[in-house]
Amino acid sequence: MDTFKQRIRKYARFMRLLLANKTYIYIYIKKRRAYSVDEFLNLLVYLHPLFCKGFCLKCFENDVLLLDNGATKIKVDMRYPVIAWEIFAEHIYELPKAIVGDRTYSVLDIGANRGYSALYFASLEYVERVFSFELFPDIAKKAAENLALNPHLNSKIHFHNFGLGATEQTITAYYLPERDGISSAHLSFLEQYAPEEREHIQSQQCVVKPASLVLQDCIESNKLRHIMLKIDVEGAEYEIMRDLSSHYPQIFEYVGIIMGDTHSGFIALLDILRPYSYDVYMAQPHTNGTCPFILIKQGWLKG
Repeated sequence: MDTFKQRIRKYARFMRLLLANKTYIYIYIKKRRAYSVDEFLNLLVYLHPLFCKGFCLKCFENDVLLLDNGATKIKVDMRYPVIAWEIFAEHIYELPKAIVGDRTYSVLDIGANRGYSALYFASLEYVERVFSFELFPDIAKKAAENLALNPHLNSKIHFHNFGLGATEQTITAYYLPERDGISSAHLSFLEQYAPEEREHIQSQQCVVKPASLVLQDCIESNKLRHIMLKIDVEGAEYEIMRDLSSHYPQIFEYVGIIMGDTHSGFIALLDILRPYSYDVYMAQPHTNGTCPFILIKQGWLKG
């Protein structure tokens, strides 16, 4: 429970953000009876930086905002636009020219979510193709909507509605329909990261295929050589990397950059990759156990 002073500060922040753009006032007037001040504040905290980066509201229907910055259109949920904020406002996957060099890349986008990362990578001049993988059918449908909004980028994206793991199987996985950042094959993951929304958790039957077989076919059939691997799969990153290490270690000859997020310890992932000579370019451990990271293969910058 917030103290009186905390509530005053929260309301003051809410009013400052609300008055920063007339669009926010429009959204508030339409939805003020359905959302609390705390929920609106959470929205504005993430929405305002997106507007500052050039996005504007094109449409607002059924609690879904259609945002457009002139180059990319995206649909985001009102209640939790965090992943869109991370990718398009915080630029968590942006790399300096010194790392990218003069190469053109193919991107393996493992954990595509609603297609935000696929669209971001496809918008980069140095990215030729994006191969995306999303475990959840319901989330993949939302990704398909976002990709369809951007035909000029979608032509570079190869989207797959299945997850990667160690074996081929159909599993029961769990997600929160109104939150774009919390979904996992492990129910305990959702209970840990969103205990207040336990009653809203939904399950879905999802297909998993062996990462080693899928990515080997992808790389060899498309003759991929300069690869950027992005992985954000809510705890499945260890299983995927162990499978690749055991059954398709050749992939690490072609993957120069690995980036993403770990969820049960960064060192555990680093230990799996240690034989393949990657240096830690960036790692930012968070108090909740997650750790955004970027790894660069040794000698990659000289090649």
